[in-house]
Amino acid sequence: MPAPGAVPELVTLRSWVAERLGAPAAPKELHLVAAVPLLHTGKPDRRAVTRLIEGA
Repeated sequence: MPAPGAVPELVTLRSWVAERLGAPAAPKELHLVAAVPLLHTGKPDRRAVTRLIEGA
C-alpha cells in the first residue's frame, strides 16, 4: 500500500521486494486499482481482481 499521494514505480517495488523476499518473489507487473474487491468473508476476490486487470 503506497503512502497517500505516492505513485509506486515498478523498478522501486521490485528492488524492495527482492531485498526482503528474494528476486523470484519480485513482481513483473504493477497494476494500480482504486480498491481490492473483497468476498463476503473479507478475503480478496481474486477472480474480480483478474477481471479488473484484464479489463484495464
